[in-house]
Amino acid sequence: TAYQRNNRPLYGSAMQYRESVGCYQVDETQGDIYLVSKWDRSKVIGRPNVYLAIDTASGLIAGVYVGLDAGETALMACIANAAGDKATYCAAYGIDLSPADWPSRGLPSEIISDRGGEFVGERINELCICYGIDRQALPPFRAEEKPLVERAMDLIQDSYKSMLRGRGVIGDDVGERWATDYRQQAILTLDEYTAIVIHTIIALNKGRVLTDIGHLPVDAPNTPAALWKWLVDRGKSTLLDVDAGELYRRALPRASGKLTRKGIVWNGLRYLLERGAELTVGAKVEYAYDAQDTSHIYVVGKDKRLIPCSLAPSSSRYDGYDMADVAVMRREEAEKEKAARQTELEARVAMRSEIERIIRQAEEQSPGSRDISEIQRHRTNERRRLT
Repeated sequence: TAYQRNNRPLYGSAMQYRESVGCYQVDETQGDIYLVSKWDRSKVIGRPNVYLAIDTASGLIAGVYVGLDAGETALMACIANAAGDKATYCAAYGIDLSPADWPSRGLPSEIISDRGGEFVGERINELCICYGIDRQALPPFRAEEKPLVERAMDLIQDSYKSMLRGRGVIGDDVGERWATDYRQQAILTLDEYTAIVIHTIIALNKGRVLTDIGHLPVDAPNTPAALWKWLVDRGKSTLLDVDAGELYRRALPRASGKLTRKGIVWNGLRYLLERGAELTVGAKVEYAYDAQDTSHIYVVGKDKRLIPCSLAPSSSRYDGYDMADVAVMRREEAEKEKAARQTELEARVAMRSEIERIIRQAEEQSPGSRDISEIQRHRTNERRRLT
């Protein structure tokens, strides 16, 4: 494997170039930096995962995912980012983006990847079937057939390494005896690191000079963002225009559960299927969920259609909140319930004390025997006295 990866002879470029935008090379790597928690900066949370999607014709970095997840969920988030509006994405990290600096938008018509589990799994199969995307999975140890994404990974990390030395970036001696413990140097949160990656991508898209565009006319621009626009303006685009909301829902993380008479339970919240859904009680179902919005989950039907499920009345008070808010609300509810339980206990203790006092008083005043011979007459006399 070392020979195939590092020593095998290469004769020219093995990559098949495209003349139209819309063919994305995708890959994943682990960021060479340690991060800290945004809630408590004294806690190190490890290294982030970075997924990239690069357009083969223009070299533009079209999509990115930076996070703690890995696998199919992260890959789908990267593809959804590639197809979505970058200005909105950047604004979430406090970055004011000019559309010309990151112009990609739309779903690719072709995806090139290696044979990693997430790149040949069920989620990507579903996406390709739903939207008619062609997919090429390269043989093992053939990184030279997708060099754009391989090189982009290095360019992004090389861009910030010198500025973050001593701030969590790992060095070449990582893992060796007496090496620096780079975990102790971590200072950045995931959001801060993501913002750094975004700034790096914008700079690479806007200003990186391309040297391998000999397959295009001589008047073609030689920077990714300009070349992307140049190709699109000439109708050289195979991008797919899809509904952003539908694609977002398909890219959501998924879980599985059991459909009961009372619905589906996710994280303690109960959801009800829409009327007419062809699912039977007791069936095991797969569903997509959005941790940022608990109002709906989406069951994946047999035809891969996403069936929306709304919150049941018993969980409707959490409608519109994200899971972090729900967790806070539940803690507050638990504290209130605990206080109410204490009040209830104190009330019951007081009640028992008073009842026992009344019983003792009644026992002290009770005679030794009872007259049960004429209960009805005694009842009539008692009523007369009470009135």
